[in-house]
Amino acid sequence: MKRFVIFSICLTGLILVFSPSGIAQKKQSQTNVIFVIIDDLGSAWIPPFAKNLKAGDVEEVIVEEYKKKQKSNKEFSLQKHLEAARKCMPFVDKLSEKGVKFNKCFTTSALCSPSRSGMLTGKYAQSWGAYTIPEVEVTGIPTNILTLPSIFQKSGYNTGMIGKWHVAPHDDAMKKSSDIEHYKTSSAPGHHPLERGFNYYYGFNQSNSTYIAPDDLWEGRNPVPAFTDKDFLTEILNDKARDFVQKSVSEKKPFFLYYAPMTVHGNLTPCPAKYRDKFKTGTPSTDNFAGHLFALDEGIKAIYSVLEKAGQVENTLFILCSDNGAVYPAPPYNAPYKGGKATGWLGGSNSPLIMVMPGKTKAMFNDDLVSCLDILPTALDVAGLSVPKGLDGVSLKKSIFEGKQDKPHQMIYSSGLHSSRWSYSYYDETQKKNMDNADCPVYVWGLDDKHFSLHLTEVKPGIYEKVPNGMPPQNLLFNYVTDPLNKTVLKAENNNQKLLQTKTREWLQKQKDPVRDRKKEHQELIGQIK
Repeated sequence: MKRFVIFSICLTGLILVFSPSGIAQKKQSQTNVIFVIIDDLGSAWIPPFAKNLKAGDVEEVIVEEYKKKQKSNKEFSLQKHLEAARKCMPFVDKLSEKGVKFNKCFTTSALCSPSRSGMLTGKYAQSWGAYTIPEVEVTGIPTNILTLPSIFQKSGYNTGMIGKWHVAPHDDAMKKSSDIEHYKTSSAPGHHPLERGFNYYYGFNQSNSTYIAPDDLWEGRNPVPAFTDKDFLTEILNDKARDFVQKSVSEKKPFFLYYAPMTVHGNLTPCPAKYRDKFKTGTPSTDNFAGHLFALDEGIKAIYSVLEKAGQVENTLFILCSDNGAVYPAPPYNAPYKGGKATGWLGGSNSPLIMVMPGKTKAMFNDDLVSCLDILPTALDVAGLSVPKGLDGVSLKKSIFEGKQDKPHQMIYSSGLHSSRWSYSYYDETQKKNMDNADCPVYVWGLDDKHFSLHLTEVKPGIYEKVPNGMPPQNLLFNYVTDPLNKTVLKAENNNQKLLQTKTREWLQKQKDPVRDRKKEHQELIGQIK
């Protein structure tokens, strides 16, 4: 019987595997990165985190309001909603068992565009004056600020952006075009994904497309023909993400995939029955919500089928997070925290951060205070690429591979609108002014590993029915670890608590004024923090 020796030589990022025939077969060995960013979702609807929730962790006001809106008081079951949240993404749940789940991860904005801008640059978007969605739509990510995917691109990676871009102005040259839908999702010169670090782009530059029969997508620089009413956006994007990975591994090229599906943003058109029928909460709208997440999970599963066949599962860093807290009020909403999208409460910016590289990352929950600014510095570090200096984000490589790291952040910060437009207002069930962006308070907060220092400008008279005379500015302090629903206001009595408030003011002073809206309130906010 003949015996063969199989051995490998690592050479310029490739492994040459010698088969029994003596023919060398190339196998790519540089670390791949898959970064999935879910739209408008707190950690409560991601199974590994949902499994740790109890009914008492969910805001009562959310449960009661949702029951009223669904007109299903008799049928509503909070326990069934918790079960749906624990089962809606089974593949991600199983994959997460091989990696690190960060319990205290927060975005730097409670709105999508500023938050995503921060993730792509590793820098607070507030540092260039972007606090709201319109401000990012006007400025985009300034072209003099490095987008971190470009480092992967320059290092020989195949880089792909699939889904929602929404960090760029539109192309004014298309304004007079008869194709208005594609103008609304176009990207201005200098701000196009193909000019900001990506080799391949399939998606849209706007807050949302449509789930059924989208007619506003782009592939590269070309508009995509309209789809039919049998076509489901999540499936379209899932297929493009899988195909991008398939092409990369077939070419033996390391890849960076930024996958930003619309799930679960906007008007949640009923997803195909094969997804929503998996859930039996007694509330059809919740079954649909869970079904949208299950559809995305199936797409991630399909990507991993490609990786498995290519022998690249253990060579791929998988990252999942959200851009901001949930807006759709299906319990468990943003538990265990209070509030939702576009509010200064922590539910507006809690993110379900998961990092997995099977066989290499620790299998654990991590309680360090981290930021979504840390995602791409970590990915670069894990890939062995240079992490630029001067970022606000830091690498979490030690945390995910060794299970511990000296405080990645002493403190993190956020500032923006405290609006009722996207979320339950906490002032009123039926506010007089639903589109309250121009009148709502603005917020800034600072976090250390225990305390939450929240500062809100005044509520103006006549905006909300339950506070017709308005409310004065508020400087609030909570222990968000023991009191995540912020029921007990604390006094800043020790040095650490006072330091957090001081640092929050100093951080806000260092940021630029808003480029477009609420400049007066921004300056007022700096002055009110003592």
